[in-house]
Amino acid sequence: MNGKTQKSILLVEDEFLLALTEKAQLEKYGYKVVTANTGKKAVDTFKDGHSIDLVLMDINLGSGIDGTLAAQLILKDRDVPIIFVSSHTEPEVVEKTEKITSYGYVVKSSSITVLDASIKMAFKLFDANKKIRESEHQYRALIDGMPGIVYSYSNKRGGLFYSSSTKEILGYTPEQLLADPLLWQRSIHEDDLPRIKKVISNFETGEPFQSEYRIRDDRGGWHLFDDRSFGARDEGGEVIIDGLALDITSLRHAEAEIKAKDIRLRKLFANIPDLVFQFTRRPDGSYHVPIASQGIRNIFGCSPEDVLEDFEPISRVIHPEDAARVIADIEYSAEHLSYFTCEFRVILPGKGIQWIYSRSSPERLPDGSVTWHGFNANITGYRNAEQNYRELFQEMLDGFAVHQIICDASGDPIDYRFLAANPAFEHITGLKAEKIVGKTVLELLPGTEKTWIEKYGRVALTGEPAFFESYSKELRKHFAVSAFRSAPNQFSCIFIDISDRKLREDEVMRAKVLLQASIESPRDLVIMAIDRDYRYLCFNSAHSKSMKSAYGKEVAVGMNILDCITSREDLVNAKANYDRALCGESHVTLQEYGDLEKTFFESQYSPIYNEQAEIIGVTAFARDITERKQAENALKEIEQRYHKLFDQMNKGS
Repeated sequence: MNGKTQKSILLVEDEFLLALTEKAQLEKYGYKVVTANTGKKAVDTFKDGHSIDLVLMDINLGSGIDGTLAAQLILKDRDVPIIFVSSHTEPEVVEKTEKITSYGYVVKSSSITVLDASIKMAFKLFDANKKIRESEHQYRALIDGMPGIVYSYSNKRGGLFYSSSTKEILGYTPEQLLADPLLWQRSIHEDDLPRIKKVISNFETGEPFQSEYRIRDDRGGWHLFDDRSFGARDEGGEVIIDGLALDITSLRHAEAEIKAKDIRLRKLFANIPDLVFQFTRRPDGSYHVPIASQGIRNIFGCSPEDVLEDFEPISRVIHPEDAARVIADIEYSAEHLSYFTCEFRVILPGKGIQWIYSRSSPERLPDGSVTWHGFNANITGYRNAEQNYRELFQEMLDGFAVHQIICDASGDPIDYRFLAANPAFEHITGLKAEKIVGKTVLELLPGTEKTWIEKYGRVALTGEPAFFESYSKELRKHFAVSAFRSAPNQFSCIFIDISDRKLREDEVMRAKVLLQASIESPRDLVIMAIDRDYRYLCFNSAHSKSMKSAYGKEVAVGMNILDCITSREDLVNAKANYDRALCGESHVTLQEYGDLEKTFFESQYSPIYNEQAEIIGVTAFARDITERKQAENALKEIEQRYHKLFDQMNKGS
């Protein structure tokens, strides 16, 4: 980050691989990245005290709270820039995020360059907003300590005196205003000037007056002044007005912004499904809810007006098995002024049992009441997902275990501890969860190879997942393992016992070796096999040599034999022979092959059948009969010469 302090980013993304990719890209750009895959974990990251400079918030986060709600919860406790990241580009989605925060909205398909530019712009905007807030505080202090522009004005001669603050506020020095007595008057907005002139012309007594008007500065900008003045006639009968003009432009802008924010906040609370509330315990022990958002209808099935004076509409829908515990937690929080957090069930008509999460902070009021400010959220989906996860954890066929990595003083992994294991893991490894949870692998299996610990250490410490196959000497089994970081310094593994597969692979390899040895044994026989696509399944060295001498080709398993035959005539003949065999015909041919060197082969072609009696390829056995063919041709030539000689002798006689 060019020597500056490294910025810390919280990346909230529920898609595991996408989160890994974005994290790696952002870290390459010099950011420190912390990840969270749910809205709740994102909120908890701030609760846990992590130092976060900016949040990249996905909107859709699966079950549980979505990104917009998570952003709202974060902003309640921490002023931090939040950039929304989503695949949605609909105006209503973008508008929804702008109601929460306005630091940016990035489409997921955007490049890392665009994302980095958005992050930098968000930091600049955040710093600018911070400066604006600081400037507002300074302005308030200035209003209290330096009451604007102090002036003295004559209705005949114009300006008589101006304090030095005129330079700071309007850009004009007192000297400029005094040198041009009517400059102040000419700078007043034309719509306001008639009213101000009328006030001045009618001023006859020493009674104070107040007026608001706009005035233009030396750069053409307009300022709104609250002018509080009083006047009196001097000895010559001239009206002299002494006043204090306060520049309230920023104040009015701030008021308008506060009003707009208040409207946005009310709209926000009106539209979010969760309940934002102020809950009060009276000194007599009764409860009521003075302030409640419209989300109370979703949480407790009543309206804000229903609970304004009485808690009963809420208490009657709390699940009977949870009611006493909820009240006890409220009373404990009231007595100790401790933070209130609680999960409980409610029974709502038409919705059945719903899980509610409540969180609030209490304060004691002068009259002895205790008031909590907080929110309630419906976490039924989260609870159901948690239950589904537990069922999946117990019922999944693959072994699954959660571990914590253990490092030495130098930070190097030296061991790992079992935190959880499912029944399938117990079945595959023979290790019972009740006996291994809490213990380290070296305590349980002292002979564990160091490579296992090193691989898992990289996963837990770097967050980079690992997929590998390895053999455990301690368990005497082959495993296929998928490992990923599930929490800081923790990793989870999915185990599959592949010992049987490895055994079959070994058997197949031995069969291949035996097959190759078998086809290599007859040295004078060319042997090969192809599939239905004319690709080599196997061949012996005699075939390899013959293809090299005939066509100059080095052949390999998987190559198409037709691509290796360079003679057009040979190609047509070979394909015709293979196709006859692929149609189920076993046959023998005597043909000459070769482009670089001609060779006569006696070849036998036969189809290959699978267990379903389907033809899946062709085998070919060929014997080099070139020498025999040459001898036959030589013998034929001798016979022909003898026949000619015999014919000539007969004619001579």
